[in-house]
Amino acid sequence: PMAAALMVKRDWINKYGAMDERFEMFFNDVDLCKRIYDTGFRIRLIADAGLTHLHGASVRRERIRMIKIWSRDCIEYFTKHKPSAINLIWLKLFLKISGFFRITYYRIKKV
Repeated sequence: PMAAALMVKRDWINKYGAMDERFEMFFNDVDLCKRIYDTGFRIRLIADAGLTHLHGASVRRERIRMIKIWSRDCIEYFTKHKPSAINLIWLKLFLKISGFFRITYYRIKKV
């Protein structure tokens, strides 16, 4: 679930901590859910709940910067939870390549 739709009990946050501030924009919700799950709690979906979220509003304003932040936050997440050196090398390589193509595509599309 995206951060905009998360509700977490205050007792849990007081005991285990809130969102990790190392994540600038992305993966903070993924990290929080993993930590909740790892402490033995469950994550539930309330299907009838309603929420209005302007998905991507922040990202669209500064697309190129957000692509770079997404890559950094992705690396931070996997460094924190799956710190395999070889996997991190591959992840960094593929994020650089995909980031190049995403930014190039955005620049071409914008013209």
